[in-house]
Amino acid sequence: MKDDLIFHVVKKEDWKTQKKDSRYHPETIDTEGFIHCSTGRNIEEVTNRLYSGEDDILLIIINTTLVDPEIRYENCGNSDIKYPHIYGPLNMDAVIDKIELASEDDGSYKISFSEN
Repeated sequence: MKDDLIFHVVKKEDWKTQKKDSRYHPETIDTEGFIHCSTGRNIEEVTNRLYSGEDDILLIIINTTLVDPEIRYENCGNSDIKYPHIYGPLNMDAVIDKIELASEDDGSYKISFSEN
């Protein structure tokens, strides 16, 4: 997995309504100060924890070298895992792709990436 890619999972409707003027500004910027993201190593766990059983989910692929706001890798809660957080609205030119996710029959998501 390339280290310059991070991922953000969002409901499709939220993605549409929170994009403004070539920037993505979810409410977590106002409530927590940042946009929650994941690495390739933890995106499946995060998606299943937050969105299991839900439909209309997007996986946003972000090139970190193009992100304007600061990105900090920080622990969440009692976990030793560091998650990338974007501290400000995301400039859309850093988004290199978005993929509609389809859940398995049991409502879970299977997401894997090649380690090339």
